[in-house]
Amino acid sequence: MDPQLARILDDLYQEGRAHDGPLADRLLRLRNMTPEAAQLIALLIRVQRAGSVLEIGTSNGYSAIWFADAVRDTAAC
Repeated sequence: MDPQLARILDDLYQEGRAHDGPLADRLLRLRNMTPEAAQLIALLIRVQRAGSVLEIGTSNGYSAIWFADAVRDTAAC
């Protein structure tokens, strides 16, 4: 992954954690994946050489960026 994109993803994840920290009500929290879960799904996208992916329910685009990066890699294959 491009270092600049990795920094953007880390910033988004940290902002999500900061947002969610004080919220007791789960319904008010963002629906971000953990970095490990996003890495796993991105790996599966790459292994399957998926040309398209449907992503639903992201709060701030965190997982969509992971998936888009993986799909971009499969286009180069």
